[in-house]
Amino acid sequence: MKHRGFTALLLLLLALAVAAGGCSVLDVSDDIERANQAAYNLDQSRIQDAVLSYWYMSYAELPVLNATVVIDGQACFIIDMCLLLSGGALEGVPISSTDIDGAGNDNCDAGGCQCDPGAHYVWAVDYGVHVYSMCVGAGCEAYNTDGYQGAWP
Repeated sequence: MKHRGFTALLLLLLALAVAAGGCSVLDVSDDIERANQAAYNLDQSRIQDAVLSYWYMSYAELPVLNATVVIDGQACFIIDMCLLLSGGALEGVPISSTDIDGAGNDNCDAGGCQCDPGAHYVWAVDYGVHVYSMCVGAGCEAYNTDGYQGAWP
């Protein structure tokens, strides 16, 4: 199921609940935050599974660009989503993967796929095959979550 479709369905159900008088405005805000958190968790899980699958099938080669980023003091390599996509480890570029102007700074810079300029995350992996996210852009700063693991601005 596509993330946008899942989130849209949750928002529609929440709107119907509010119209029926079943939720307060505060409840809707909390539900939207939980839906966004679920979307982040789903993307993180899909990316982790794809990276592990690629790593296993390629005899311990990481699916990365020739670019690094430091996340929470940990040096990580930016994941090449296009490679994961073309290799069949992913069905589509995760909705959270952002497109940043310049070369070697986002998950789609190797070419062959497109990240979303309106998204917030650059996904990276360390030598231990652990996936991390780095939140970038105004949405992250607005919620004070720049670089925070597990947050969907």
